Amino acid sequence: MSSDSCHLTWKSLKQYAKDTKKLELDLPHIEEHYNETLNFLTMRYGNIRGFMLFNLDQSREAEKSFRKVLEVDPDNLNALGNLVVLYEEQFMYAKAREMRAKLKALLKEGGNNGEARQARAIAEQAFAIQWFEQDKRDFGHLSYFEEAAGRSEHALPEERLAWKFQCGLAVYRLCLQLSQAKAPTENILSTRCKALAYFNDAIQVHEEHRPDNSRDAALCWVFIGIIVLDTKESERHDLFNRSQVAETTPKDCFDTALGLSRTPYVLRRIGEQLGRPELKEYARALEMLDEALEENPRRCGWFCHDRKGIIYFNMVKYKTSLEGHSPDSMLQESLQNFKKAVEFKKAYTDFDYIGQIHLELGDYQSAIAAFRQAVHHGIDDRCDPGSTHRLWARCLEQLNEFEGAEEQHFTARIVEQKLVQSLPGQPIPGLDTLRPLSAFRQLEKPRNRRGYKYDFFVSYSSKDDEWVVGVLVRTLEEKYGFKGLVHDRDFQVRDAAGPSTGYERSRGSRGRRAVQAVRGT
Repeated sequence: MSSDSCHLTWKSLKQYAKDTKKLELDLPHIEEHYNETLNFLTMRYGNIRGFMLFNLDQSREAEKSFRKVLEVDPDNLNALGNLVVLYEEQFMYAKAREMRAKLKALLKEGGNNGEARQARAIAEQAFAIQWFEQDKRDFGHLSYFEEAAGRSEHALPEERLAWKFQCGLAVYRLCLQLSQAKAPTENILSTRCKALAYFNDAIQVHEEHRPDNSRDAALCWVFIGIIVLDTKESERHDLFNRSQVAETTPKDCFDTALGLSRTPYVLRRIGEQLGRPELKEYARALEMLDEALEENPRRCGWFCHDRKGIIYFNMVKYKTSLEGHSPDSMLQESLQNFKKAVEFKKAYTDFDYIGQIHLELGDYQSAIAAFRQAVHHGIDDRCDPGSTHRLWARCLEQLNEFEGAEEQHFTARIVEQKLVQSLPGQPIPGLDTLRPLSAFRQLEKPRNRRGYKYDFFVSYSSKDDEWVVGVLVRTLEEKYGFKGLVHDRDFQVRDAAGPSTGYERSRGSRGRRAVQAVRGT
């Protein structure tokens, strides 16, 4: 890293520095961590807090935050770099030169200490990016964690364990997005193998050195259990063999995790998994989620209420009984937990489940309102946007709104196709500019005032030919009475200048519209 590299100069954080509303919302959560005892693993919160305060024009408090990091680690490269920028912004050049001189001296230092210091600085950058990428499809932090883990030979054991765990966690999330996009099975399996290998490496560090952060080691065991549970039994042997990890079962993994740590973070993750339909340990799952919620209601509030809502919903869905509960009461328990979850954090999946429950209860207008909230809160790793739009369509059909229902079915097909096209870690292309069929209804209806033959021209990639002709063009022509100009269907072979000529003619046609196919990337 260079002497100019720090939180206040990283390009990866520039976009977040400008979002003062998010900084103000996130600051109280960072304060919770900052007010605890800082150590080599948690001092990153001091630098992130300083970054937030600096960009909220609270320079004095930002300086105190960076200084507190230096009390824990006097050689922290990022804290020194942050202070250089802060002092220069305040025209305090003497102090800035003092910090810069110390920073340059440390950067020149080689050996084991120098390498560990560099790895620590890279890991802090990864944690900072990860903080701001929460609930997004982005993976900008993964490459930094992998670099830190790769250079961690001389770092503290607890740091090596934490960084390898974070690598495994990011790759696991990548796997979720591959599954969401219906990627080839081989790609999903190889990604699981990579995540499994990272978790196993972290466990090896814990077994060899027994650092204090046993919680991370316990979570590694939890996620190994989750990966095994996510993998078909016929593929599990191959999974372990390719990952060079000893075969185990999900329950064995969870028991091992509990033997290492019973912190709320471990309890809530195991509770989540025990409540899955594959394991059906619903009562125990709810107990563990309640225990985690009681121990740390603020940090575990959204997670535990969200997962409890899912468990109650699945018990109704799969007709599973629970002592003292009827199906109706479980549905109400599910609804109340999702409503509590959105008080902590507004997430797509919670609104989607609220919509599904209202649909089950026959309250179609409330269901529609919830589905609308879901699609307006962005897509995460766990949602199924195509399903959301189809359920929305079901509600509209029940209300005899068949025109709107058709639009929702149309949107569902588009969203699912875009999801398949999307790359993991990237926004789903085109969703922000998605046009419903109602947009086409507003076009001028065919009147042929000036004798033109076509109403619209479709620009599309050849790989999308089947969808464009079979879905988009067919809908606009058969349902709404427009006439489209389609390359493979309407251009004459002898007309070498056909596409440009046809396009010009369509521009001056009845509706004077050129349409770009929404499925294309």
